[in-house]
Amino acid sequence: MKLRTIRRQVQTHLESTWVKFRSQFIDVEQLAKRVPESFSIGLVLLEDTPDARTLDSAKTQLYRAAGIHTLADSNWKDALSAAACQHDYIGLINPTVALQADALLWAAIELCRSEENPQWVYFDHACPERQQAFRVVAKDGTRYRGDVPNADDSNHQLTPVFKPEFSPEHLLTGSFTGGFNLFSSAAINSVLSTLPEAECDLRNLQFEIGLRLVEQEPHLKVHRIPQIAFVDPTVATAQLLESQRLAVEKHLDRRGIPAVVNVACEHPPILSPFFSERTDATVTVLIPTRNQFERVQKCVEDVRATTCENVHIRMIDNQSDDENLFSFYETQQRLGRFSVEHFDEPFNYARMHNVTIERLDSEFVILLNNDVFDFSDGWTDQLVGTARLSEDIGCVGALLRYPDGMTQHGGVSFGIGRPCRHIHLGMPADAPGYCGRLQSLQQLSALTAALLLIRRDVYQRLGGFDEVRFPVSYNDTDLCLRMRSAGYRAIYNPRVTAIHEESVSRGRSPLERKWRNEFMQLWKGEIESDPFYSPHLSHREYAVENVAFRAWQQRKQVSIKAMIDAA
Repeated sequence: MKLRTIRRQVQTHLESTWVKFRSQFIDVEQLAKRVPESFSIGLVLLEDTPDARTLDSAKTQLYRAAGIHTLADSNWKDALSAAACQHDYIGLINPTVALQADALLWAAIELCRSEENPQWVYFDHACPERQQAFRVVAKDGTRYRGDVPNADDSNHQLTPVFKPEFSPEHLLTGSFTGGFNLFSSAAINSVLSTLPEAECDLRNLQFEIGLRLVEQEPHLKVHRIPQIAFVDPTVATAQLLESQRLAVEKHLDRRGIPAVVNVACEHPPILSPFFSERTDATVTVLIPTRNQFERVQKCVEDVRATTCENVHIRMIDNQSDDENLFSFYETQQRLGRFSVEHFDEPFNYARMHNVTIERLDSEFVILLNNDVFDFSDGWTDQLVGTARLSEDIGCVGALLRYPDGMTQHGGVSFGIGRPCRHIHLGMPADAPGYCGRLQSLQQLSALTAALLLIRRDVYQRLGGFDEVRFPVSYNDTDLCLRMRSAGYRAIYNPRVTAIHEESVSRGRSPLERKWRNEFMQLWKGEIESDPFYSPHLSHREYAVENVAFRAWQQRKQVSIKAMIDAA
């Protein structure tokens, strides 16, 4: 009880100190002077009779909008085009969304000091607690906030939605950027003629614009401002979700990508593309082992049962001496689509893969641990389909679960733990995760090689795994970061699932600490700032840092209110 009291006192002190600091040093007039007079942002309310709260929030911005416009269902294209001609950027606001008083101020400052001239800007936001009120407690005691409606609709405490850096793949899961986005006038004009005037639901207009920009701009410049800029109480209806589902399906069709888009989760709404069978791709599945006959048998038979003729299985045998395993190899070779690479050196996970991949000619290679089994339907097609979304996708990973159904891998983040940690570790694998991200297709900083598709040419171009620094551990994370440095991306697809028993074959090495320290030294900058893990989230668990958020709420009540009154 004493510890709890002390902790509460420390939290209160931190909150009050931060509020005092922020209110003392935020000077609106000085900040506004950083914005050139020639620069302007216009606001467009996506409704002809906007909600009073939405309209008031647009009018009471600390940095005044150069114009506030409304759109009606008829002739909305002409009205949007006219607004875009008057301003540098247009902020589109969905009905019922309320802007925070400093939303445009931070946007204007960021845009004026940016050298990139982004075409699209999005923000963090908050929503009523009733949309995200359910907590899941994992088996290790870690608490996670789920995204399921609470039965008690009277609970209106705000919950923040802290977002990752933008990736086009994440957009395929729905409008994750929320109900307020800024687009450059040039970007709006470039896609306006392609938007379907009759079919377009204005509530989905921002989402449609985003999809069209992804199609038209191979190097789309999107900027995230990690500030809570608006409150969005919108709850997605079945009609709205169906509208977004059709929009994504048509978007993929226009790009020539055969896929069916399903609803993976309703609360929060998450879409999921399921790619058609890809028999034109050559794929080699690499499975390293030393003995472990029963485990290898289960893994190989599961792979064979769930893949087509274009998928070849190659074992990397590291000095096995089990006659049962050798007999199994012979049986599998007679069935076809199977071969064995003998690696007669001391165990070095990185080197055995480098040597083997050097001898392959397939377009894709799937790295697979021998303790992985129970694959989802069409798993190799989903991996290949994801990789072919873009030429700069270097690798694709999966959602892996323990035999008890808890998440073993939902991607790798450098924001939780040091140096890195699997995302949503220990959470039920069928749960949405924080803001639905456990079930969302998206780019991440790194992925595990326990089940990982890689482009063979990219792997070889980068020199493969670092077999000197990281012979056993951290080689997969190191490879992902080297891919990112070379301009390639790591994509997580949760529609690919399997069971992973994790390191049951070899256990942990006594050199783990050495490899860990070397990895931290080599990638210090990336570890300190993961673009796909919000700086506002906790460094202890994948959740909101409560102290920081309560302080944010108090700052809004204290300093922002004072600024509005003085304006």
